[in-house]
Amino acid sequence: HVLEDDAFEISRGDVFVVGGRTVHGYRNTHNMAIINLMFSEELLTRNAAELLGIDSYKTLFHFEPCYRQPSKFRSWIRLESEKLECIIGQIREISRELKDKKTGYQIAAVASLTSLVINLCRLYGNSQDIGPKVYNRLSLATTYINNHYSETVGIEALSVVSHMTPRSLQRQFKAAMGISPMHFLLQVRMKKACAMLKQTSLPVAQIGQAVGYSDNNYFTRSFHQAMGVSPTTFRLKHS
Repeated sequence: HVLEDDAFEISRGDVFVVGGRTVHGYRNTHNMAIINLMFSEELLTRNAAELLGIDSYKTLFHFEPCYRQPSKFRSWIRLESEKLECIIGQIREISRELKDKKTGYQIAAVASLTSLVINLCRLYGNSQDIGPKVYNRLSLATTYINNHYSETVGIEALSVVSHMTPRSLQRQFKAAMGISPMHFLLQVRMKKACAMLKQTSLPVAQIGQAVGYSDNNYFTRSFHQAMGVSPTTFRLKHS
């Protein structure tokens, strides 16, 4: 499986999620049947918003595709024959509904897709492999950071929401993401600050406060260290 600039070996029963804008393809697929199932998450969750609250869904469909590292690629489920046949049967049902276009086929197809996604989430969540369990917990930490970057965020708070000790969180986070939780927080804050500098005319100090910096001088220093230029210079370059 070729994913942007990297390649990963796959085999029978592998199921993995790729973001809609990610360039990917396959090579050396002799004697291998590959099923690509493309869908809109908005369509899927329109009548099943509860999916967005399921930890294994957030991890499998959001966290791993977004943050996977080539050297730590664990973003697939390897299905045993019985479970694989069940999933393939659900895919065939979706295909049949879309092909036959009988009364209510769109509703039926979405219902089958929802059932398939739930089954995958259950398989992922019940996996005995250490990867999914750790990723589920790291997903809680990254979600918390993305939702609370404008507040004071520390290792203790992240360890509580991720159900890990501070030491374990930092070690597992670095292993999976390649950076520390605090560096990830910095990246989120800088990304938000850059967007606000480009898209608004708010004062730099106000933007700093909006992304979690009560001290404007500290925000300016942090921004310059991360981006190589001051917030003011960055805004001028992108105005």
